[in-house]
Amino acid sequence: MGQLLAAMVAAQKLNSYSHPIYGAYIIGRHWYFVIVDETRYTESLAYDATKEEIVEIVSILRHTKMIIDQLVN
Repeated sequence: MGQLLAAMVAAQKLNSYSHPIYGAYIIGRHWYFVIVDETRYTESLAYDATKEEIVEIVSILRHTKMIIDQLVN
């Protein structure tokens, strides 16, 4: 988590990025999603990739891709 936050904050500062930064980290079968917005961050509860939660993981990834596509265009 610390490494992810450090990378996200560095990306935000180096690029003068005004939109939220989206990230994720995985520990074993557990996925965690993180959003950094200005000086605040939010971390999701763990999603277990070996259970039905895999559908939610894929949904979150697709939704994040959609947000990124909208920001790029």
